[in-house]
Amino acid sequence: MRSGSSRLLPLITGQAASVVLGLSVFASAAEQQSVSSALTFDIRKIAFSSPGSYFAVSHVTSPLAPLLENATEGEGLYLRNLHDGAQDRMLRLDVLKDRQPVAFETVATPGVLRLMAKDGALEICFATPDRLRIRGRGLGLRISKARPGTYDYALPQASGRWELNLLDQRMRYGLVPIIGALEVEAPFKNVGAEKIVADFLPDAEGTLEAAIEPYETHWKRHDPARPDFDACVEAAQAQFALFLGKLPTVAPTYEETRRLAAYVLWSSVVAPGGALKRPALLMSKNWMSRVWSWDQTFNALALVEGDPALAWDQFMLPFDQQHAGGALPDSLDGGLIWNFTKPPVHGLLLRLMMQRSPAIAVERLQEIYGPLSAWTEWWLAERDDDADGIPQYNHGNDSGWDNATTYRAGLPLEAPDLAAFLVVQMDVLADLAQKLGKPREGERWRARADDLLAKL
Repeated sequence: MRSGSSRLLPLITGQAASVVLGLSVFASAAEQQSVSSALTFDIRKIAFSSPGSYFAVSHVTSPLAPLLENATEGEGLYLRNLHDGAQDRMLRLDVLKDRQPVAFETVATPGVLRLMAKDGALEICFATPDRLRIRGRGLGLRISKARPGTYDYALPQASGRWELNLLDQRMRYGLVPIIGALEVEAPFKNVGAEKIVADFLPDAEGTLEAAIEPYETHWKRHDPARPDFDACVEAAQAQFALFLGKLPTVAPTYEETRRLAAYVLWSSVVAPGGALKRPALLMSKNWMSRVWSWDQTFNALALVEGDPALAWDQFMLPFDQQHAGGALPDSLDGGLIWNFTKPPVHGLLLRLMMQRSPAIAVERLQEIYGPLSAWTEWWLAERDDDADGIPQYNHGNDSGWDNATTYRAGLPLEAPDLAAFLVVQMDVLADLAQKLGKPREGERWRARADDLLAKL
């Protein structure tokens, strides 16, 4: 790296450093299994979910105010559908005793969510990313929508099963009793149900087992009791332990935070779908449940030492949707937002990823060189209205500092961080060109970086 951009580097890596676990000393598998099973977390802050799933269980409270505004039944426990980055697709969950809602506390681990009431407990786990299992003693579980969408309805199916067809969620839900009964109240009027209240109730022995199975068109025949509940929990705990074992360790003082961070990373991944062409680590499954074109590079850096393949998927997600003109979308989920973009931190983060992972440095250069070049050219050509050689932000949302006071000065804004990011990015492109046998292109990128650094 040239001396000019090396002087810039400490000024613009702080945000990346803040999300990266630093040491590469790894604990044994037995130790990881122990600490993963001991991890508990508060679902008022962190959603309960599973890798690959677009569904999460959250206790929606005032700290999640944007969610609470859409929770028509008020504060409480909700099963949430995150397809297309949606925040308001929710089904309320209540614990029942003698068919009446009762107070309960939650205890969450990576494998199971426990709902603890005075007279018993319910447990929820993910059998697969699209199948939730429920088990309990002495208690029931209510699933409800007090105000369904206009065309939402419920219909009975074979073997005591019911289907909720929820247009406002773009999803159907199979409610499947395994042990116990399912009673549904969904009076139909004109074009939809006036309300939907579905109660899973225990049998005469007080035992309850059930499943919630979202799907698009029809319920696929299978044995909903297999694998058994304990096997599902053990599989999830083992999967999390394996993931945790890949991540760098930290000083004992920070171990609890490390395990929580690992759970957030692990559980926030969704399967490819919509505009997401690869497994995608959402920023959160509580709020801001999307992929943004700069934040995702920090997720990539956090993963690169332990799981370089998943890290590369995060880095490339925005480039999978790159505009023909070179721009990257602002955010991705079921669709794309082009009204804004995000700052060109990608060269900087690529350099840091290459330093941390030989696999990235050797195997991925050809794949990224063209897209990164086009992204850089777009900023230099399309965001310099006065042609003074200094690129501009047209809105705070383009910078990642959406509502910063900097933009009170007006728009467009020639901000120093944008020029600094591009200097480093062109330095990185120069390095890539040399490694790919393109020395003339490398010299050209280096000269352009020198020119912009001088202007900066």
